[in-house]
Amino acid sequence: MAPLHGAFFLSGFSALVYQTSWQRMLGLFAGSDAVAATLVVGSFLFGLGIGSLVGAMIADRLSARGAVRAFGLCEVGIGACALLSGFVLEDVLFRYVVPLHPSSATVACVVLATLFLPTLLMGMSLPFLARAAVDRIETASARIGWLYGVNTLGAAAGALLAGFLLIGNLGFDGAVEVGALISLGVGAIALVVSGRLPGGVAVPKLDRPAADRSDSAQLVGWSLAVFVSGFLIISLEIVWFRLLGTMMQSSPYAFALVLAIFLLADAVGIVWGAKVVARVGEPRRLFMAQQALMALLALGAIVLLHAANSWLDLPQAFVLDTAYKSFGKLAGEVRTLAWIVLTLILVFPPAFLLGMSFPIVQKAVQNDLGQVGRRVGLIQLANILGNTAGALVTGLVLLHLVGTSGTLHVIGIAGLVFAFLLLRELPGNATMALAAALALVIAVLPGNAPLWARIHGTAPEAALVGEDRTGTAVVRSRPEGIAPGARADGTVPRDAWVLYVGGRWQSQMNPYASVQGAMGTLASLVHPDPEKVLLIGYGGGGALWASMGNPLLKRIEVVEIVRPVVSVMRAYGELHDGVVPRLFHDPRVRVSIGDGRHKLLTDPELYDVILAEAIVPKAAHSGALFSREFFEQVRSRLKPGGIAVEWAATGRVVDTFRQVFPYGVRVGGALIGSNQPFPFSLDEVAARLRASPTREHLNEGGWDPEELVAWLSSRPVESWSPENPPPKAHDINTDLFPKDEYFLNNPASPS
Repeated sequence: MAPLHGAFFLSGFSALVYQTSWQRMLGLFAGSDAVAATLVVGSFLFGLGIGSLVGAMIADRLSARGAVRAFGLCEVGIGACALLSGFVLEDVLFRYVVPLHPSSATVACVVLATLFLPTLLMGMSLPFLARAAVDRIETASARIGWLYGVNTLGAAAGALLAGFLLIGNLGFDGAVEVGALISLGVGAIALVVSGRLPGGVAVPKLDRPAADRSDSAQLVGWSLAVFVSGFLIISLEIVWFRLLGTMMQSSPYAFALVLAIFLLADAVGIVWGAKVVARVGEPRRLFMAQQALMALLALGAIVLLHAANSWLDLPQAFVLDTAYKSFGKLAGEVRTLAWIVLTLILVFPPAFLLGMSFPIVQKAVQNDLGQVGRRVGLIQLANILGNTAGALVTGLVLLHLVGTSGTLHVIGIAGLVFAFLLLRELPGNATMALAAALALVIAVLPGNAPLWARIHGTAPEAALVGEDRTGTAVVRSRPEGIAPGARADGTVPRDAWVLYVGGRWQSQMNPYASVQGAMGTLASLVHPDPEKVLLIGYGGGGALWASMGNPLLKRIEVVEIVRPVVSVMRAYGELHDGVVPRLFHDPRVRVSIGDGRHKLLTDPELYDVILAEAIVPKAAHSGALFSREFFEQVRSRLKPGGIAVEWAATGRVVDTFRQVFPYGVRVGGALIGSNQPFPFSLDEVAARLRASPTREHLNEGGWDPEELVAWLSSRPVESWSPENPPPKAHDINTDLFPKDEYFLNNPASPS
């Protein structure tokens, strides 16, 4: 069995490489917003579930040799699908489907069809190998547990190495190619091993007609219990991703770290459960106790986290990120260690209990050697269906309606139901204590506003908090000791308020920072007749206000991907004087919620100016707004003579931008590009900044025109054209290899 265990480890490894990469690659087609991301996850899980069902129907008809051979053929098929995925995404979806401007329903069907075959084959794997691994019913639960534990351990390794090594060094398509080679290798190993196993007919089903009805009822009952458990754990996983992703400042490495630790804990729990399952006498009672205890540990850790944000001043080590200055060059390593410790505390104990329940369930349902594959497949199907329901309900409904805190309350109440069911069967002090402790934790769980305010280092009454399925946004007074947002002369406004989106500093208000003023002003002043402007990202409204200074401007379309950004800025405007409340009442401004990149992809409208709100290139998914393909989409949506304005965040961004726009200027920290020649004079821009009415408009936003002139004059102006092209550059950002986003693997060159 050792070769099969090794093969199943590698199968789990490659599956997580695919999931991590395909989710991002399909996001380029479906969009990067929460609905599109949930659609991709749901499609992935749907294929796995159907595969489990098909595997359950076939596995027990096969001999050990036939089952392993079927597993090997599945892996070969998965590898072939992976090798073709780049062609399907780039040459089919983007070349033929996108130009049709597909509806949301069409997008959903295309995503489902794209993922269906490889995920179907993945889902069939466990029933096939379970059939081959089990030769005695007495050891079925332990052997299946060991097998699935090894697979899950491989998945943990795949999540970690894909997120921290493969994608950052090879890109998404390169990571998928590595996964494909692994799948093909696993398939070859399985086909070779299958020749050494006994052939012949599969083990016949036992002749137990009197017990069949009760067995079926028991299997249905366990399937329902596993469905609920799968729902709860995926809901918890989504909450962990949101909480920990925010505390890790939306780092692109946060998702891989949290997922890897979750899968590692799950694998350790499965293996431990396989080790002790032979001594389990009452699987049902133990399963109910595990679900209640899982909820208690998960919610209890978050209650302690909320308290520790005040007791230990944790925001300094996470969202505010000021605790590492004394570590010098080791600051990055210490920060990563803090992330790991935090994730282990929150995720490992409940995920361990989840994993341990898998062999416990197998102990309860495996009583017929002739139905091993069927029962494994059906239980796996129930778990995947629960996962799918949990992803859809939590990601699209619960977070949207009741936020993170409300979702935790739902999970806690479900755990409490398990505790009460256990109490009916096993009354006693221990069960009563479990139910009472869980009820107490539910009662003291913080609400949404207190939870997110404390995570951002301030009191609930001193913050404006917004959350829904698209993300989180918090406005608070400017923390002391934070560098971003300083004026050009290095001074820091004392009365400023700041906006955090997903735990990352996004904008400063009252007054706005120089970068938003300079970028918006360039969008307003450089084009001779800017009637229609597209702004990707609302942020704090700084770039929007600066771009509104030209009286010729007739319409500004703003696309913001995180809905709470708009709601908290509206709330901020109701409490503070200044330009923010006026932004919401200007008839020229139209704000929509969605993925700005996806709008460019599907909306044929053309603009005079397209401006992207400055976003830190180290944030997750920021690569979609700094890639060559994004700039090409921007260029295709410009009217003749239209201009694009972009932040020159890194040298790689500059080189990528220059490759796309034939005519352009770099001024200060900004880039301006166009399809046609356009006049640019920094002296003229500076003169208009200093003259009325532009000066008065900027003053209202809190800017001194001299401050913006200094920002634009921070380096010599550079221009390029077909007659004077920029130097050739190969180190650029692309959709499939966003190097600046994966900064640990690709240190940014100076801008």
